[in-house]
Amino acid sequence: MRTLSRTAALDPLLDLLAEAERLRGAPLGVHAPLVAADPGDWSSPADLTPGLVTSLSDEIAAGYGAPRHVGASFLWKSYAYWTAYPIALGWALNRRVPLFTWDNAVFRVGDPRVSVAIRAPRAALVAGDAHADGPGTVAVPSGRALAGVIRREILEGHFTPLIKVINAATRAGERNLWGTVAEAFAHPLLSLAPLILDGDGRREAEELLSLLALDHLVEFAPEFRRRTCCLYVTVPDAKVCATCCVRR
Repeated sequence: MRTLSRTAALDPLLDLLAEAERLRGAPLGVHAPLVAADPGDWSSPADLTPGLVTSLSDEIAAGYGAPRHVGASFLWKSYAYWTAYPIALGWALNRRVPLFTWDNAVFRVGDPRVSVAIRAPRAALVAGDAHADGPGTVAVPSGRALAGVIRREILEGHFTPLIKVINAATRAGERNLWGTVAEAFAHPLLSLAPLILDGDGRREAEELLSLLALDHLVEFAPEFRRRTCCLYVTVPDAKVCATCCVRR
């Protein structure tokens, strides 16, 4: 098995992920070393064809006694959450963002439902960072520019084509799927704030979602809540998610 090198810029994030996993008491959907030792054992985003999306959505939906589009929503919720998780934490921790780009991201389906990793240890960070000239790093001039990298490479280059495929294959609504993305970036900052931030994480979450142009999909006052629904509320006997707009 081939082992890929690590970039030192991501070491603090790896330590944070390990602590988050310890607190959770269960494996994260983020591959523990972050970098896949053998990417050949994983699938790429391009492998999420309409046929595979339909098959996976039907399998998930059957477990809940739900329609296909609900299964698709749950599939995307897991994929988007675990992909956004290390990006959001890297942003808040030290403005070093692992690059889960279309050509560098990989995933596999199992338990957790979706696990994610990257092929090579690549990170975007702000110029002036001690690791700005290190291997595998891309330096940008400011935090705003770093958010621009996330928006361009992750939202537009990675998530948008997958949301289009999921919508076309299952009719899961695009706005709902983007609402899931907004929560995926905010939730890690709000839930793990004591580990990395002063305060409750709300300021960082609001800033990041605003820079990513996702802030219209959520609200923060009086508490964090989505303006869309992941459709879990439609499952028989399910409890309403704490952040769901239906709780109104």
